[in-house]
Parts: sequence; C-alpha cells; structure tokens
Amino acid sequence: MCWCMNVKNLKFAVYLRKSSESDEKQKMSIPAQKKFCKTKAKDLGIKPEKIIEESHSAKVSFTRPEFVDMIHGIRNNEFNAILCWHVDRLSRNAGDLGTLVDLMDEGKLQMIITNTQVFRNTPNEKFLLMILCSQSKLENDNRGTNAKRGMLASVENGGYPTRVPFGYQREYIGKKTKIIVNEYEVAHVKKMFHLATKMHSIREISQIIYKKYEVQYQFSRIQNILSNPFYTGKFEYPRGSGNRYKGNYKAIITEKTYQKVRKIMAGKQVPKAKWGSRRSVFSGVLRCKICNSKMTGRVLNKAKKSYFYYQCCNNKHSCKASMRREEYVANSVIEQLATMRISDFCKADYELARNIISEVQGKNTVIFTLEKFLRIQYRADKDRFKKYIKGSIFEI
Repeated sequence: MCWCMNVKNLKFAVYLRKSSESDEKQKMSIPAQKKFCKTKAKDLGIKPEKIIEESHSAKVSFTRPEFVDMIHGIRNNEFNAILCWHVDRLSRNAGDLGTLVDLMDEGKLQMIITNTQVFRNTPNEKFLLMILCSQSKLENDNRGTNAKRGMLASVENGGYPTRVPFGYQREYIGKKTKIIVNEYEVAHVKKMFHLATKMHSIREISQIIYKKYEVQYQFSRIQNILSNPFYTGKFEYPRGSGNRYKGNYKAIITEKTYQKVRKIMAGKQVPKAKWGSRRSVFSGVLRCKICNSKMTGRVLNKAKKSYFYYQCCNNKHSCKASMRREEYVANSVIEQLATMRISDFCKADYELARNIISEVQGKNTVIFTLEKFLRIQYRADKDRFKKYIKGSIFEI
C-alpha cells in the first residue's frame, strides 16, 4: 500500500449522499457513511478539510448543489482528494463522471478513496473508476425499465397503476390495494351519464347536479368524466394510446351507455374548419376609417354558430375601432362602388356592379356576387383592380 505514504499530504473532502430526503429506506444511509469515513480517516491518519452531506439524486448531471460546490473547491485547490463510501455516491451519470476524470487529468484531483478501492491518476485506475460509475448508471437505467415492465404486467392483470378517477377510491389491505366504488361520488357520475343520454348539455348537467346534490362541478370535469372509459370496467393505458384493458374493479355503467354518450357528445361539438378553408373576401382591400390601417377577417363562434367579422389590424395597440360584421362590410363596399364614376370601370364591370347593388336586400346573395365580382376583376386585370380599390375607396 505505497499510496498510504503520500495520503497525509493530501487535502480530503468527505462526501456523503443519499438519494432523497423522503426515502425512508435510506434514513440510516448518511450516519452509516459518516461512521465509515471517520473510521477510515482515523486509520489512514488524515484530517478531512470538509465533510459534505447531501440528500439528492445523482441521476442528472450538475444538479446537486453540494457536489457542484465540492467540484469548485477542487478547481480552487481547496481539496485534491475525496473520501466516500462508494463511487456511486459521487456519480450515476456520464456528465459528473467526466468532470471527475477531467479533474484527474488536470492534476487537481489526485485520489479518490472508497470502502473497497483507491483511484489515482493512472490509466488503469481511471479506467476502473469509469467502469464502476458506468455500472451505477446502468443500474439506474435498468431500474426505470424494470419499473415500466412491472407496471405493464400489473396493467395486463387488471391493476390500474395511476390515480383512480372520480367515483372510485383505493382500499389498502396490507401491502396490496383494491379499487372500490365510492358510493357518494358514484351517484353523481351515474346521474351525469343518465342526463347525457337524455340529450342534456354540459351546462344543463352541471346545473341539475348542483340543484340535486348542492355540488358545483366545472364543465371540463364533467366532460372528462363523460369521456373516460374507466367507468365501463375497462381502462385505457397509457391515456390516449387506444390500448384498453379489463380492470379488477366494479363497472358502474355499461359499454352501450358509454358509446351512446360519446356519440351524443360528438354530435354536439361544432366542427372546426380547416386552416384557410374560410376565405376572407375583403382582407387587404379594406382600410380602417380611424387609423387607415388594413382590416382583416376573423371567425367568432356564438351559440354554436359561426359569424365572420372584420377588425382593424391596429386594434391591439392604439386604434379603438370596433369589429364589423361581414354583411355590414359588404353593404358599405357596395354603396361606395355605386358612387364611383363609370369611367373607373369598363362597361362590363359597371353592369356587374349595378347588378350587385340591385341585390343589396339579400345579404347572402350580396356577399356571393360581390366576391364573384372581385375575383373576376382581379383575374382580368390585377393592376387595374388594385388601382381603383387603392387608397380610401373602401373605408369601413
């Protein structure tokens, strides 16, 4: 043990770590490590410069504050050696391991002493250090893989691995758990599904439940309950994957009822139009009367119906102009077209414009024919079209 001759000249930092403050299985880990390190330091005849204690996982690199401070101390020549229980206390990830090896290569970290090994700045001992720390990382990675495998096996046997939804609760029997029905909550759930099958809306369901049970549920919560297949005795795991498993618990509604509710709820939803499917006829043509900025179109949904408006592009900043319905905009544009001189149009354009003006009473017809008029003009002569709609011709 020739390394013992130079050990008294080194400045040691004692590093003690457990994974988590709340981990009851490791509650005696720090005292046991401290006892070993004190005994080892006494046997070697060394006096540590600092004892560092930490309760933090080493899974992710550079996240342990005390470890990072120790590394800074080594860089600043406060320490040049480490005493710890095992190398897995120092690192369970590649980033922290690389930092320790780099410090050895720079000559700032000269020795690491554990309960079974001594690592110095030699190729073989650094290689052994990297192997042992890599093995610790492998154990850490395998732990997550094994946990997922065990969870999937539990799911296939009917066990639900996450928090049970509203209407159920877990009953603990020793180390095992059982999912049972919460009679108070399940009455509310059954009532929600019953009302949904009677074509009641989410708002109406919320109001009826409040009147009967004096409990106020958010609309989103009712929506989640009605869309959760868990209540049929089967659950989806992971959520959204489409994989259904039969659970070891009592179902409170039938599959037929669930599918009926889903069909009703899907029919009540307003389908969203594809992006760009609703063409804004006057976008880029209209100018705001107040600030002369361009106006753009937008769709607003009210009472399950869609309405098309035009608003000033500067309304989020300084302009106070209100939004205008498309019908109002169409009529306003037609009125301004009527004031234009015949010389501004060719004869065909003028006749078409007069036809549009004569149909001003029918709003939908007006919008369609005006859109047709603008399309024809733009295709026929883009420059002329832009010329006679330029400036303040169409001010809304």
